[in-house]
Formats: sequence, C-alpha cells, structure tokens
Amino acid sequence: MSSKKAPPPNTKPLSSFFAKAKTSPPAAAGSPVKRAKTENPSAAAPVTSPAKRALASSSSPASAASPRVGVSSREAATKAAASLAASAEPEDDAGGGDDDDEEEDDFEVAKKAAPKGKGKAKKAAGAVRADAGKKRKVEGAPVATAEEVAAAGSSAHPAKSGAYAVPAGTVPDIGSVVKAKVKDKWYTGLLVKHERWGITKAYAVRALTIVFDRDIPKPKASFDMGSPDLLMTGETRTVRYWSSGTPCMRSTGVDQHAVRTDEAAAALAQAKTKKKSTSGGTPKYNGPQNVRLALGRAEAVAAKVLAGLAPGAAPTTEQATQCFEAIGSDWPTQDRPNVTPNGKPVTGFCLGAVYVLGGVGMATSHVSLAFPKLCKCLTAWVAASLPDAGFPFSSLQINYNYRAKKHVDGNNIGPSYITALGEHSGGGLWTADKYVHSTDPKDGSLVVKGGGGEAVLDCRNEWMLFNGNAEHETQPMGPLPGKEAFTRVSVIVFSNSNYNRLPPFVVEEMRDLGFTAASSGGEVRHFGEVRGPRAHLGCRGV
Repeated sequence: MSSKKAPPPNTKPLSSFFAKAKTSPPAAAGSPVKRAKTENPSAAAPVTSPAKRALASSSSPASAASPRVGVSSREAATKAAASLAASAEPEDDAGGGDDDDEEEDDFEVAKKAAPKGKGKAKKAAGAVRADAGKKRKVEGAPVATAEEVAAAGSSAHPAKSGAYAVPAGTVPDIGSVVKAKVKDKWYTGLLVKHERWGITKAYAVRALTIVFDRDIPKPKASFDMGSPDLLMTGETRTVRYWSSGTPCMRSTGVDQHAVRTDEAAAALAQAKTKKKSTSGGTPKYNGPQNVRLALGRAEAVAAKVLAGLAPGAAPTTEQATQCFEAIGSDWPTQDRPNVTPNGKPVTGFCLGAVYVLGGVGMATSHVSLAFPKLCKCLTAWVAASLPDAGFPFSSLQINYNYRAKKHVDGNNIGPSYITALGEHSGGGLWTADKYVHSTDPKDGSLVVKGGGGEAVLDCRNEWMLFNGNAEHETQPMGPLPGKEAFTRVSVIVFSNSNYNRLPPFVVEEMRDLGFTAASSGGEVRHFGEVRGPRAHLGCRGV
C-alpha cells in the first residue's frame, strides 16, 4: 500500500492530458486561434497559468506607470518568484490543458519577468519550475484504492471460517499460517520466528514474529504468546532462510514473492562456485604465487601419503607433520580480528565449512577445494587419532606460529579438540572453563561438561578437549633449549554452528573430503544437548 496522498479531486490524471495532446488535431491555418495569435499575440488565449497571470499583472498600465529605478536583478527575481508562488493553487489546473506545456510556459514567463542576462534571476525561475515538477510527481503517484485495502483485511472475526486460538501450553510451529488482528482488521500472515527470553532454544518462547502476505498495514508484527489477536488456520507454508540461518522477513508462498526451492538455491550456489573453477573442475587457488606453490608442495606430499596407505589405514601424526613442513614459511594469511595479537592478519587457513561473505553464505572453504588431497589426508588423520573416534567435525582451523589473544569463538558450536605439532616450548591453551568428566546418574553414561574452572591445557603433540564458547588464549611459546627457532602448528577440530544448514551440494563436497558433521538438517548426537546457554555448554559421550 502506497503511503502517498491521493491527488485533489479536481486534478485530472496525467494520462488523460497525454492522451488529449496526442489525439487533438493541430489548429487550421485560418482558424480563429491562429488569426488571434497573428493579429494580437497578447489576446490569443486566456491567461490560465500562475506565471502568466503574474506577468500580465506586472505589465498592466498601473504597474507600467510605476518607475523601477534602483531595483536590482536579484530583487526582481525574488519578487517574480514570490508572486508566482502566491498565485500557484491546485484548483487553477482544474480547467484542463497540458501540464507539461503549462510548466514550460511558467519557466519561460518567469525568465521574462526578471531582467535578461542575469544568472540569479534564471535560478529563481528554475526553482519555480522544480517546485511545480515535484508537485506533479506527488499528485500523479499511484495509490491503493479503498477496495484493495478492504480486500486485504476483514473486520469479521476469522473464527467463523474455522480459525482457532493457540492451544494453551503449546507453541505453534514455524511456517504456520495465521490470522492476525491489526487495527481492528484481520490479516493473513506466516509465523517465521519464535522470540525467546534468551538466545538459545533453552529459553521459553515469549512472542511470535508474523510476516503478512501483503504490506497492509505493515510488513510484519510481533504477538505475545496467548494473544487473542492471533489465531491459527491449520495451514502451513515453507519458510525461507538466509544462509546465516535467520528467517527471511518476507512471507512465502504468495504470488508477489518468488519462492526459491532448496534445489534451485543449491544449483545457484553451485553455479557461483564453478565460476572460480578451472576446466578440470578443481578451483584454482587465487592467493599469492608463493603461497600457491607452498600449498602445492603440501598437496603433493599428501597425495603420496594417501597413495601409500594400506586398505583401512589412516595417515599418522608424523605424516601429517610432513604435509605442514612442506609449506615452509609461505603460509596463507587470514583476517581474524578476534584472535590477532597485533591487529594484523594471522598465518593459517581453515578447511571445511566456512561462512563466505558477499551473499555466498555457508560453503566449503576455497583451500579445501583447491587442494583436496591435503584436505583428505588431514581429515583422515584427525578422524583416526582423536580420543573419541566418533567425534563429529565440520571444520579444521590450522594456525602457524602465532599466539592467539583471549577470545571466544564466534562460529563454533562449542566442544573442540586442539593439538600443537612441531618443535617448540610452551604454547599451551588457557581456558576459562575446563571440561570435567562425570557419570550420568540416570543411565551411568559418561558426561563431559563445563565447570572445571580456569586451567592451562598442555596440547603439545596431544589432543585436548576444550570449550570454544568459553574464553581461551594461547600461552607464550618459544624454541626448545639450545634451539634458535621454533615451529608450532596448532590444529583445532570443531563444528561450525551452521553445520546442519548446508546446501546439499556443499554437504556432498564436505563428506567427500572426509568431514563427519555436514548435513542440511537434523542434529548429531554430540551436539543435540549443547545448544543451550553458553555457561552450561557440555558434551555427552565425548
């Protein structure tokens, strides 16, 4: 519904003026109008425009008799513009005529009313023309009719058509079609979001976000649980989500909003990925040449390791270290302001699921696709060497020789493993809340949860479990006694918070690369109980 006011009742639409201008034949050479213009131009037509009336009054005998000695061009222009503005009334156009011709005449007359050759006078006349143009645009804008508004909403109570109140003690499902009352009228809308008292599903739902099928009277509204102004229809629709997992704040399943299926969205994202690929199907690394060559050396080492494995065997820690050593000191860099100790990019890269800006959303990292042998070698090593062989992971963050400052992971679901390879001293991981092991009294199963307090985890050449959603930082590091240099390559195994909201083709890519937490829906066993308040994050069965 347009918010602009309807034109005055006596103002004709511009379309009728244009139609009249196109269909009216030109005046004949011997017509009375032609003869009048030839014999007496000032009496050829009645003065209908405000500008013409102002000029006529200024050229009358009374005004002509008044001397204009000492009047500057600026004063003359100001007086002419004021006279035009004072006489400009919407009703003056009710008699008909072409608005465009009328405005052109106003502009020409305004220039004649001021001394010629003066730039300031012309600007004043141009301002009159601009004001008239703005007025015409507002008056000619389309507006919603009363019939359209009435059709969008009804004052009749929808219970008569089968709508019913939300049952007490229940929460409507996302995608429910509802009837919502706004300003004494009922409108059809879609439930797209549960508003909770906290940021996780552990908190109760306090309100429901409804997006209306039309922007009448507004695009969306929030209704408290149990509100009598919200009724259920029993129907459902599909709710679209952005790649970040937040619902699209537009109603779906209606004519004016195009619905893109999951298959179509996946095909579009896959097409964007292929644009960066070579003819062979493997994307070309687009980083610096020295980094591309270094990762190429690691790719060759990984390919040799995989080719030499016996059936069912997995790479060893020593073989994984050889891959990292092949990179040398030419590591890729990342912009990670939450971990960098000096504000500069840090050395490292991420394999697996990442969130890509620029409208791409969740995708497989570029390094993973450009160097698939390296990725497969490292995921196979991780899956075989973790203390919990069934620990699911969607991403591997590899860091080289830098000390991460105190931070909390932004896209980490929580439970993570870390190890540090290479010859170095120090470099432990300080955590604000260490995981502790306990036994569930209900079934005797192992439960790992927070509550252990501050601790420093010695992760050198050993896997250590920590909570990525608790504060943590890297401790000082350095060379071993008697050494001048050191190497510390830390590997963090974790799952992205959106690991189960991936496009289908991304799921296929990641599973082929060896990642075990990749899906388009559902929750894996380890993470089903950790999407709660951050202070109580834990992991069962790790």
